[in-house]
Amino acid sequence: MLEKYAEKAIGLKVYFDTQISDVHDIRPLCEVVEYAEKKNLIIMVHSSNSPVSMCELLGTLRKGDILTHA
Repeated sequence: MLEKYAEKAIGLKVYFDTQISDVHDIRPLCEVVEYAEKKNLIIMVHSSNSPVSMCELLGTLRKGDILTHA
């Protein structure tokens, strides 16, 4: 879907939450950040129940990325 709307897409929303998805560490978020960097996209991270500390999560995000529901 991103390829279809690549010219209109400005970012990605990621659910980084142990109750919504099966995440246990920072690696999946690092992969999304790497992908977004290559595609020049921002990231919005939904993280009510993060598997990592907020310090680690925020340290992974870039300037302009968004953290919500923390």
